[in-house]
Amino acid sequence: MSVTANVKKLTDHGVRRIVRRNLRRHSELTTLPAGPLLVFSPHQDDESLGCGGVIALKRRAGDSVHVVFVTDGSACYDGGPAATALPTEELIRIRQDEAIAALATLGVERDMITFLDHVDSQLDRLDSAAWQHAVSAIESIIRTVDPAQILAPHPADVHSDHIATSKLVRAALDSWGRSVDVWQYLVWSLWKVEHLADFRAAGTPGLRRVDITPVRALKKEALMHYRSQFEPELDRPRPVPKLLRNYVDIPYELYVVSGPD
Repeated sequence: MSVTANVKKLTDHGVRRIVRRNLRRHSELTTLPAGPLLVFSPHQDDESLGCGGVIALKRRAGDSVHVVFVTDGSACYDGGPAATALPTEELIRIRQDEAIAALATLGVERDMITFLDHVDSQLDRLDSAAWQHAVSAIESIIRTVDPAQILAPHPADVHSDHIATSKLVRAALDSWGRSVDVWQYLVWSLWKVEHLADFRAAGTPGLRRVDITPVRALKKEALMHYRSQFEPELDRPRPVPKLLRNYVDIPYELYVVSGPD
């Protein structure tokens, strides 16, 4: 790595620390109220990265947690399934198995997990009919679970699938017409330096902080079930353990809480 790249890496790390410190200082320490929790995750691992601590805390408190994976996780490598020798169907199966194991660590049973299987990284390209079908499917899940709270990605969480998932959940809630607080979690927003700076500049109304100290070890254990993201036998060794420190070494999770529009 060149000197310039090293300086840039150190600068990015410093900016992340400063912005997170400011976000923490301006957030309100809180806990989720009791009741069923419904989590929408764009990909297999976002649920553990963004809100694994809250999931574990809710299960420890005896509340039910239902997790919905919106895409099939098949584009977990740069370049999509073509970047690995594994068949797409096998890659999808691996990602689902990893998600089931990760959520078991956090206390979520298999029958509380739903896979909607939309194509990874194509969620924002659904035509109008497919989009409405996805909204209807999500609305049906919300009606069935009747959650006290919903966790979904922040509507500006960088990745197109995260943004689209947020929009789908909001559209489903608008269609349902019931008042449910949505706790918007952050994944890419905590890694992309330029977005963190924008996030700070834009202000953070409704910013909440949840202390996950009692379940930090569980969150880390859950994330390590996603072996496809860092082990070389799946063709592409990846530096995820270093990236994971960005999430597991922080004893709290940040959420932006919004009610219905």
